[in-house]
This record gives sequence, structure tokens and C-alpha cells, in this order.
Amino acid sequence: MRTTSPFCSIVIYLYTYTHYLKTTTLNENYNEAKSAVFLEARTAKFTEKKAAYLKKVLNDKTPRFIEENFEYTARLFDRKEKEQMEVIREEAISQRTVKADAPKPVVVEKVEPSTPENPYITGLDKMK
Repeated sequence: MRTTSPFCSIVIYLYTYTHYLKTTTLNENYNEAKSAVFLEARTAKFTEKKAAYLKKVLNDKTPRFIEENFEYTARLFDRKEKEQMEVIREEAISQRTVKADAPKPVVVEKVEPSTPENPYITGLDKMK
């Protein structure tokens, strides 16, 4: 039976560990690149604000997670944006100086019909 020396065991362990680290680093780099490409492609059609939000939220996630949750995160952004716009709208309505439902003054203009000047009618009016 052959036994390995402690030195050989350490060398084998270090080689295996180094190989593991290289593989892990490659996989992490691949996943980061794949995630970045996916996010860039999917956010190209969105506004800058929405694209920045999606990249911020999903940037450090795995490609699979991003694919599964991209639509949900986009809808979540839309919902938050709509709620913010509603709050801003309500504040604007409550703070405006001219109210839309304020009573408007009613102006009544009385116009008397004008009769054309007819000398015959004027003469008759004077005889009365």
C-alpha cells in the first residue's frame, strides 16, 4: 500500500483549490456579463429613469433571477411612479390659489333693443 506524503497532499489540495477559485471566478464573471447584457437589452426601450431603477435593483442578481423577475420589477416601478404622480397631483390641487369649483360671478347684461332713427316715428313720439 502506497501512502502519500503530507507535502503531496498539500500540493494536491492547493491545485484543487486554485482550480476551484478560477472556475468560480469565471462563472461569476460570466453571470455578471450575462446579467449586464440582459439588462441593457431589456431596458433600452424604457425611459432613462425607469432603466436606471431596473439596473439598480437587478444589477447584482443572477441572470435567472433577472429573467424571472424583470417584468414584475418593471410593473412595480410603474405602480410607484403612478402613485407618486397621484400624490403630486393631489398636492397641486390642494395648494392652488384658484379653485376649479369656486363659484364664478354671473354677469347679467341688459341690452335694450335699439330702434333705428326714423323721423316719422320720432315726430309721432313728440306729439304724445
